[in-house]
Amino acid sequence: MANVFVPDTVAALFAGERTGEEMPRWAMEAVLVEAVREGRISRGFFRDVLELGFTESEELLASKGVVYDMTADELEQDLEVASKGLITR
Repeated sequence: MANVFVPDTVAALFAGERTGEEMPRWAMEAVLVEAVREGRISRGFFRDVLELGFTESEELLASKGVVYDMTADELEQDLEVASKGLITR
């Protein structure tokens, strides 16, 4: 993972909420959450870079207001395809 430098003046804004060691990870998460929101990266890439499991990454994205941009019909289609894939394997 790349290093992210967080100036002390910025880190001070979050004093008491995050330790100095947590700031680079928090900053990286913020950048990647925004990249998912903008469609620059996939959710899978997000998971891989942050080394998160599926549920953990989806919970993090949801907590930041990043939701799937799908219609009910599209979601139903995806569920149908996924269930067929699970049954045939």
